[in-house]
Amino acid sequence: MFSRHEFKDSNKLSSSVITFGNFDGLHLGHQEIFKKVLEISNKHSLPSVVLSFSPHTNDVIFPAIKHFILTTIQDKINIIKEYNFDIFCQINFTENFSNYTPDEFLNKIISKYNPQYIILGYDNKFGKNGLGDIHYIKNADQYSNIEVLKVDPYKYKNNIVKTSLIKDYISNGKVSYANLLMTRKYCIIGKVISGNKIGSKLGFPTANIKINESKQIIPKNGVYSVNLIFDSMKYESVCNIGLTPTLNLQDKIKIEVHVINKDIQLYNKEVIIEFKNFIRDEIKFKSKTDLINQIKIDIDLIRKEGELKC
Repeated sequence: MFSRHEFKDSNKLSSSVITFGNFDGLHLGHQEIFKKVLEISNKHSLPSVVLSFSPHTNDVIFPAIKHFILTTIQDKINIIKEYNFDIFCQINFTENFSNYTPDEFLNKIISKYNPQYIILGYDNKFGKNGLGDIHYIKNADQYSNIEVLKVDPYKYKNNIVKTSLIKDYISNGKVSYANLLMTRKYCIIGKVISGNKIGSKLGFPTANIKINESKQIIPKNGVYSVNLIFDSMKYESVCNIGLTPTLNLQDKIKIEVHVINKDIQLYNKEVIIEFKNFIRDEIKFKSKTDLINQIKIDIDLIRKEGELKC
């Protein structure tokens, strides 16, 4: 039975198998860590525990630098729940928490979950100034009763799968590559807000999306093949991210989604946008007619793409 804990809660375990980290993206590398936790948990009949931080540790440790994320805390919970972990623990990462020494951090974990096994990725650092790591735990006598296991880097086509690599792919519009490394489609969640109705006048009504999480990374400007998910239904759609240069209407980046061959009332509703493929860069056309013709080409390409996958 999946359970969600807050780190400050009084609930405790007599023994466990744990891992901890930001786990932003929950990609193939993270999934290898999860597999090892569940393997040990099942082998020894111990509760499996994932601890993660909110906000992302970089937001607190490097406040002057703007950091973007792949997955919100709710995304993490929903995805981790699918792995059949027993417990997800959210750590409220504050400036005070960031100053914990490695021993202070470990002692808090031990007092709450009494782990017999700690499973960490090869590059996991913890405690103030990142002084804690796998070797730190293994070399300290006070943790000799805990078995620490390292999960080696996961490589895909000679690249080490890391959150930074996936962010780079998404920033450059390579969403299909990002999807491969996460084993799911990259998505954003947001509310449909009122727009300028220009799409409807062109014959392609669009839902204008205001994303819920401002720190979530947005793919580069351009046109994408996407799924719009609303009320548990998926709709094949085309998404434009950018400034709509042909119409000279925007000075801010806008996310617009046109649902192909469906008329759905979405205003003020929360929707999920799943990114499938990059179609083309945003272009300034000579006329609205040229824009309309290109949108038709884009939609035709997306529909053929969908037919090929059926």
